[in-house]
Amino acid sequence: MGLFGSWLATVCLDNAVRIWDVHSGECITAIHLDTELRECAWTPGGTRLYVTGQAGIYGFTLHVARQG
Repeated sequence: MGLFGSWLATVCLDNAVRIWDVHSGECITAIHLDTELRECAWTPGGTRLYVTGQAGIYGFTLHVARQG
């Protein structure tokens, strides 16, 4: 899980990567790619997400808005 265990990443049959807030159950963001997706994994620290798909490996950096 990313961001210290409060986010869950999933890859879906509609070729989307979705990030979920574990506590609320809400999808907080999604991105659709033009390829079949297979797996995803967070890096230690939970700010980078890697996704594998038919076209290769994709890397995403998550930028979190600071509150307060």
